[in-house]
Parts: sequence; structure tokens; C-alpha cells
Amino acid sequence: MRCLISVILTLSAGISLAPVVPGTPRRVRDIFPNHVGDRWTYANAGRKEFGDQVNWLIVEVIGSLRLPNGKIANIWLYKFPRGTDTTYVLSSGTKATVYFGNIATHPRDPGEMPMEKWSYHFPLSASDFWVLDYPHGDTVKVQPRQEVLVPAGRFSNSYLLVNYTDQSVEIRNFRKVDSVWFTPGIGVTRFVQNEFNVRPALGNGNWELLNYQFK
Repeated sequence: MRCLISVILTLSAGISLAPVVPGTPRRVRDIFPNHVGDRWTYANAGRKEFGDQVNWLIVEVIGSLRLPNGKIANIWLYKFPRGTDTTYVLSSGTKATVYFGNIATHPRDPGEMPMEKWSYHFPLSASDFWVLDYPHGDTVKVQPRQEVLVPAGRFSNSYLLVNYTDQSVEIRNFRKVDSVWFTPGIGVTRFVQNEFNVRPALGNGNWELLNYQFK
């Protein structure tokens, strides 16, 4: 809890907390859940080559903040047995953008937007692709719709999104190859994270959805 309070209190002047407005319509609720109180729990299927092994991950939407561009994003907290991570998620009718939370906490310029970590473009369709607005320039490509079987259930209407680095700008000591299975209306039902920045990143592994709840 002290770690979480510290993260929120150290937000720079360029990013200020904003109150959640009751009754705000959830325009993408049926596609991309992103409401304070939403929660997902994942189990690590375990692959040693992805670095430190942990047994579970809890992802929870805990609040909201105002980004330097004036838009309101939600704070997503990732809780591991040995640490936490944070991202800021901004969703609209056609796009959901995930920003690095730690970089936004200490921006190089008070008015600078945090860097984009991942994004979704709706509606998802096989063979669609887009380039992340990030110095690495990674490409995300949508694979054909498929079924995903995880402990939380069987999800037939799912899409695999793969991170390609073929168009990326090479950065020494950094590597990112991620795969995300997204189910509209549920969220991420499975993901494989393989990120390396001097050392393996927190959360590397093969994760499967155990349960979820929406507010």
C-alpha cells in the first residue's frame, strides 16, 4: 500500500489526479473493460527462459488521472508476489492506449506525454496491423480469430495480437517480444511477455486468466 501511495503522490505537475465522475458513460464497455474496480487474476504457466518465475498476477483498475494532453486515463496496477507495476490506460470508441506508468511519473518535461507501451484498434480484424507510437516503433499485428482455453473458461471470440520488431529501431540491451490474446468484453485472457532491459522485466512469463470481475 505504501508503494502505491508513493506512486500516486510522486506524479509530476504535468499529470494531476482527477476525480471519477459518477454516471460517466462507458462507450467501449462492451469491447474493452476499463472502469475503476475492474479486476483480473492470472496464473503463470511457467517458462524459465522468461526470467524470474512468479505464481500469480492481479491486475486492477484503481483510479484515474489527467494526462498532459488533458485527457483522463485510468490507472492500472499490476500486483506480483515480489513487486508492483503501473500503466495508464486511455480508451475511446475505436482505440485503447496503454502508457508506461513509471515513465509518466518522472517525465523529462512536465508537459510531455508518457510513452506508449501497447495499443488496441477496434474493431479487431485479422491481418490488421499498426505501429506503436514509441521510439522502438514496434508493430502489432492481429491474427485470425481463435478459441482460447484458460482456467477462467473457454473463449471462442478471441484474437491473438503479436508484437513484431522487424520495423523497430534497435536499442542496445533492450528486447520486447509479446503476444496477447484479447477477448472483446473480457479483456486479456492470455499473454506471453518476454521483455529484457539490461535484465529480464518484471512480469515475464506465460500468463493465463484465472478469474475476473467488473464493476
